Amino acid sequence: MTNRPYTTTRDQIQTLYLAYCGRPCDPEGLDGWQNSYLSASSIVEELMLTEEYRFNTLKLDIQGVDNINEIPVDNYSEWLAGLINTFYNRLFARNAEPEEIEVWSQCVTDGTVYPGYLGITIANAGLNLIGSDFANTLNTRIEAANSFSDALQTQSLAERYSSWLAVDVGMDFMSNINEYTTEPQAAALRAAAFARLPEAGVLIEVSESSSSVAEGSSVAIAVAGFGPEAAGAVLDYRIFSPDSFSASDLADGSLTGQITLDANGNGVIQVAISEDRIVDDGESFAVRVSSSFGGTDDSGIITVADVDNWRKAQAFELGWESTLGDINSDEIIGSSIADANSDGFVDGVSNYQLFNSGPAIDITWHGRTYSDATTVDWDAVKAVSTESGYKVLLEGTATLKGLFYFWDVNSTGAITAGSGWKTDDQAVANGWEELFGTDININGSINLLA
Repeated sequence: MTNRPYTTTRDQIQTLYLAYCGRPCDPEGLDGWQNSYLSASSIVEELMLTEEYRFNTLKLDIQGVDNINEIPVDNYSEWLAGLINTFYNRLFARNAEPEEIEVWSQCVTDGTVYPGYLGITIANAGLNLIGSDFANTLNTRIEAANSFSDALQTQSLAERYSSWLAVDVGMDFMSNINEYTTEPQAAALRAAAFARLPEAGVLIEVSESSSSVAEGSSVAIAVAGFGPEAAGAVLDYRIFSPDSFSASDLADGSLTGQITLDANGNGVIQVAISEDRIVDDGESFAVRVSSSFGGTDDSGIITVADVDNWRKAQAFELGWESTLGDINSDEIIGSSIADANSDGFVDGVSNYQLFNSGPAIDITWHGRTYSDATTVDWDAVKAVSTESGYKVLLEGTATLKGLFYFWDVNSTGAITAGSGWKTDDQAVANGWEELFGTDININGSINLLA
């Protein structure tokens, strides 16, 4: 990592955007500010006039006021502490310590620092401590922001980095960058961020809780809106299908409806499937949500399972064949799951399932399952049991080739934590070859740590 105090115009601009917007600057903005001949303080004054700063940083709308001077006195110290924490998280990837909040609050109270200049002042103070965690973390974050902006330009994505949803993409990317983030890890995070970038004008994201639903049950469709207009917005939705799925297949008999987003711009549509068994097994549908402020977005395809088949599958998973006989008509009583190659996964199934010499365990994240087809960027290659559950090794492919990652998974198959992407050398040094019994760096041997 290059240790560079606050010197170059490009780095100054990225630092200001990190502090005042929480995200990397867009390529056009970088060029514009560099050619404006404005000082850093003057750029701060311009950024403070933006709705983005007011909405995402000052959060004055949450207080129900229009400017800093209107904040009630009894709420001011709490609001100021929150602002200081915002700057610390955006610049140094952590909350401010109580004593740090006290020092900076006193600087504002006694007039040493105007609240609007807190961001640039805190950034300068950290960068001036050359070699400290403050400087190292912020320098790493500046480098990540520069690489993000450059990649937007080279991948012709700059025009899509211009909406409130795109702002959230940039903020989410930076929230994962810390002092120890490597360039390969940053590259993986960029790829994930760019996959979220919406088409121009789209300010909503729609996702499904599951890719399948049984007759007589329901599936949740999450809707997230971004920007000041999202809170309380009323959105229209329509359920559509590539096959014969129709209104009669729904419990309420309607393919259309409306959803009102909450104060944070979020909402959930519950799609309930009819239980009168008129739905054909394998029929599918998706949900399209439209808004006046943020365009249109679709959920993924959701497949309906015949209730009898679904119940048979549930009974089989519960081990009832030993009592009731051959429930699933496979001419085998009991589980026929196997792990012939000893990779820790059940053979011959469509999604990743943990093999534990008993019922197969789906690997899930908030109800979502994964498979080799989930993404082109990685595959799960090995699973091992631990005292608390399992660890699952992922091997990067395509844009993540040469990198490795592991999930911590509990006894029910739910992913509880992740390691962050590591190079093969880092994975070996961290003892992953011994942990997973796998030759990660392909040198013909498994490194055993003492």
